[in-house]
Amino acid sequence: NDHHDPIASVRDSIRLGIDPVPVFFSQVVTLAPKQVVLVVYVPGEQDTPFITRDGRIYRRVSDSSDPLQETQRSAVDRIVDQGRDHARDFQRFAHDPRSFSKGESSTPWVNIFLSPHPLGMIEKFEVNSQDGLERLLNRSREAIPLVRGDKEDAAIVGNLPFQHGRTTVNSVVLKQINTSGNQITQNSVSIELFNDGRARFFIPLRQINVTDGRTVLREVKSSPVRVVLEEHLRQDTELDFAIFFDLTTLWQAILILTNFYLDWLKDDMSLIHDFRAIIRGNGLWRTVAFVDHDRWAEHVRTFHLPLMANSEVKIPEERREGAIINIDESPALLWGALIVTIGMMFGFPLETLRDLIATFKADAIDSHDPTKQ
Repeated sequence: NDHHDPIASVRDSIRLGIDPVPVFFSQVVTLAPKQVVLVVYVPGEQDTPFITRDGRIYRRVSDSSDPLQETQRSAVDRIVDQGRDHARDFQRFAHDPRSFSKGESSTPWVNIFLSPHPLGMIEKFEVNSQDGLERLLNRSREAIPLVRGDKEDAAIVGNLPFQHGRTTVNSVVLKQINTSGNQITQNSVSIELFNDGRARFFIPLRQINVTDGRTVLREVKSSPVRVVLEEHLRQDTELDFAIFFDLTTLWQAILILTNFYLDWLKDDMSLIHDFRAIIRGNGLWRTVAFVDHDRWAEHVRTFHLPLMANSEVKIPEERREGAIINIDESPALLWGALIVTIGMMFGFPLETLRDLIATFKADAIDSHDPTKQ
């Protein structure tokens, strides 16, 4: 009777009294008609230490918590090291374990590594079962909502069907193969889902031919893009060695893979507030992110072609624990943050990206046929 909103009371107390604010979950449980208890769960897999506003740190000892004075340097150092261990674990996770043949060595890739934060809330051991693998493959062939338009009924759905699946000790790997040819041994678009909720995306950047010899192909729809490409081709005889790829095709793959991942996590989304993310690009030297849009031509006229000078890129560069993406307002913030970050990774300022992404979303909604996947 004294606390009409106990969840709000403990939430405000934690947020006002602890820095940084830990991830926590609270729930009122009724034990009897006049007996209730407030349960607050704080996951252990977090980046410690957390410090009270008056400078104390609490350490869990058996069934109690003992405050540590700031003068106990060794105890504080152990807690700091515990937090760093979680960051190092994600750093070790964010790598590409695959091997490549010589024929694949020239293919550029964008790989994305995601983890619910804090880790340890999710258990999805069904991914290692035959039924779990079959359900994921079947789900990949179904349409999944991707982007909502301004109108309630305006939305696009899509999918990226996987034909190949295999399980590991703690994950499942889904992969696209060309069923008309013998490409099962080649690396291709794939996603690896782990039983603790983490994921790896592997996306190859397929080269597109915006030039045919010294002539721009007719498939380029934007007249300003055609003009600016012809200008650069006349000025730079080495441009034929550049690898052009369609940035919107990469965005589409990220959009579909992210929503497929979120769909897989839908029963656990109430437990997730944030995601850790690391993006790695490999083999990017001499690649050019291409968009058949007037805004791209305007950018090239001002700043020249967005040619990548580095073969490998990691975002964020320094932070071991990865970037933290908050999804409290909407799960769409996850893929939105990813496509913006990747656009910046390939040399576009935010102003240009806003126009390109807005056009990308509008074109997808306008051209969507709900009878097709």
